[in-house]
Amino acid sequence: MLTRILVIDHDAETRRWLEHILSEAGFGVLCTENIDEATAVLAQQQFGLLLLEQAPESESGLRWLKELRARNDDTAHMPVIMVASKLEHADEVEIITAFEAGADEFLRKPLRAPELLARIHSIGHMRKAQKEAAQKQKDAEILLELTQRLSSSRSLRDNLQLVVSRVAEATKADRVSIVAAPDSESSNDAFVVASSGTASIRNLPLDLRNYPEIHHVLKTNTIITIDDPLEHELFESCREKMRDTQVTSITVLPIAWKERPLAALILRSTSEPICFDERVNFVKP
Repeated sequence: MLTRILVIDHDAETRRWLEHILSEAGFGVLCTENIDEATAVLAQQQFGLLLLEQAPESESGLRWLKELRARNDDTAHMPVIMVASKLEHADEVEIITAFEAGADEFLRKPLRAPELLARIHSIGHMRKAQKEAAQKQKDAEILLELTQRLSSSRSLRDNLQLVVSRVAEATKADRVSIVAAPDSESSNDAFVVASSGTASIRNLPLDLRNYPEIHHVLKTNTIITIDDPLEHELFESCREKMRDTQVTSITVLPIAWKERPLAALILRSTSEPICFDERVNFVKP
């Protein structure tokens, strides 16, 4: 959803009012006085929505919005509510011009809190639905590619490498690997079959005593998701080693045949913690 909002408005009283209303509604808010300030902020921070004032007798806001939409980064797709600073009713041409420049909504002053919040929530729900639809389409394309490639004459190793690469793409994990289970239950000797990381990781031998999350899944044949490895009880014996990896999220899924785990699929994130639960159905065996 739209958790952070950037406000651009020349009027200090309006900025204070917007900061109060939006903060009370649970949004993070940053108010700027002009486009130059906003441009500098956007170079350093990300926002879910922009409230942009269109000042009277000036087209700077419209020009800036057009430039924003032409950018080749995430800000180009940020939803924008254009706010006309004229107190009188905005004419039809002004509204059309705002939408043609790339605005998602159009409001005029004086702003009313219920209407403003309703428009913001509406945009949030619409963007969430669009994102989910786009993700489903992407998932379908990836699954189609996997089906076609896996039925081709490619080698098993190449097919597994394709699987981990596409799962990493679908789940936005930093690294996805397949680790083969030991030959016997008493052994801790496993090895990496495929990895979305560097090629040198493939065939890498692993001592499962150093990877308790993989050991746990291969023993229990269950899925495990760990949002904070440093605090999880499984890593009590190797917490310092885990700290050095800078991993923030882990999901491990068993790959089993007739209830016997043959391997494990491991998804790791080293950036902000990722909630793999929302994407786990894509890779669930």
